[in-house]
Amino acid sequence: MPAALRQVVLRFPQQALLIAKLERESEDFRSLCDDYELVVEMLTMLESAPLRSDEKTLQEYRSFLIDLELDIADALTNALR
Repeated sequence: MPAALRQVVLRFPQQALLIAKLERESEDFRSLCDDYELVVEMLTMLESAPLRSDEKTLQEYRSFLIDLELDIADALTNALR
């Protein structure tokens, strides 16, 4: 499983098979997964840095993460139709 998918599957474990299918079939979905992975990594780094980032930056990345989760959830829902 590609690294980008691991984070998405951790977030949506009940949809693991559908996630793998969409990753194979949809460039747009792969892009969402890649973006999600990058934001998760960056947020983790920012939150664990010895000199923690300012709250505004953290909030922006948390907001990006929520937006991507909503986009992924929409893609999963649409794939079930």
